[in-house]
Amino acid sequence: WYQRRVHKQWYQRRVHKQWYQRRVHKQWYQRRVHKQWYQRRVHKQWYQRRVHGQLKAFQKIQTRLVRELEKKFSGKHVVFIAQRTILAKPTRKANKLKQKRPRSRTLQAVHNNILDDLVFPAEIVGKRIRIKLDGTRLFKCHLDKNQQTNIEHKVETFSSIYKKLTGKEVNFEFPEAYL
Repeated sequence: WYQRRVHKQWYQRRVHKQWYQRRVHKQWYQRRVHKQWYQRRVHKQWYQRRVHGQLKAFQKIQTRLVRELEKKFSGKHVVFIAQRTILAKPTRKANKLKQKRPRSRTLQAVHNNILDDLVFPAEIVGKRIRIKLDGTRLFKCHLDKNQQTNIEHKVETFSSIYKKLTGKEVNFEFPEAYL
């Protein structure tokens, strides 16, 4: 009887010790996961601030870089597009919980910025939307006439890339300047 009682007490201490070790390990693991999450969040914020300023700096060397890469890849077209985030349209439920969505994260703003990145050395001087009878939309994008010699051979590539990324058809034109 005494041995059973001693064994039972020893077993209870052992089980309690294992439970305590698991609890301590769980708390340590939760702190570790939270620390990693916090580090990722801080890094993401730092990276977003850093990348925002880098786009203009990168565009200064982009034309030379594209020229060299096109030489290296034997005439294939090279395009650089910045990584952008689209946030969903806020609903009534999510509106109270989150911050206001910035204009730069809307679908239309991201698609316009992608279009600007695609045709970078040239500037977009005008846009037209034509809605056909079947309901499909055709975007006409008027580019700067000064860059026509540099970009004209890439126009089909630009429109296919834009169609693949956004699902929208776009035609590029080089209209004469109006006075």
